[in-house]
Amino acid sequence: MSLLVVKFGGTSVANTARLQEVAHKIKQMLNRHDRVVVVTSAMAGATNQLLQQCKDINGGTVAAEATDMVLATGEQVNVGLLTLALHQAGVPAKGLMSWEVPIQTNNTISNARIESINTERLRAHLEQAPVVVLPGFQGVTAEGRLRTLGRG
Repeated sequence: MSLLVVKFGGTSVANTARLQEVAHKIKQMLNRHDRVVVVTSAMAGATNQLLQQCKDINGGTVAAEATDMVLATGEQVNVGLLTLALHQAGVPAKGLMSWEVPIQTNNTISNARIESINTERLRAHLEQAPVVVLPGFQGVTAEGRLRTLGRG
């Protein structure tokens, strides 16, 4: 099986028109590869806006578990939107959240590090659809708690 893993950053998925362009690029990638794993960022500016909202509520402090919950939503939205755009382009795709793979991290809030990725489960999802869309910037602890990986 020919597998390609690609990452699309915030400006390339900045709005719905860009998401549709990315979907067409992924469709072309399927001409050269059997399977594609796509990692998507949040739309450009979304994480900054969410972070500012957390700071406004939390008195300027950001390193809180609830902040990770809020910041992770930008990528989660784009997983769904990109999966819809792929379906619209005629590409069978499956969007997954980090806990569904899982992408396991350590317990560090706002700057976690990936410890493992369950490639067996990921391959099982790829058997169901040739394209799997995953959120960047996040994973889950061994206890299933959401963590972000830090910016940049």
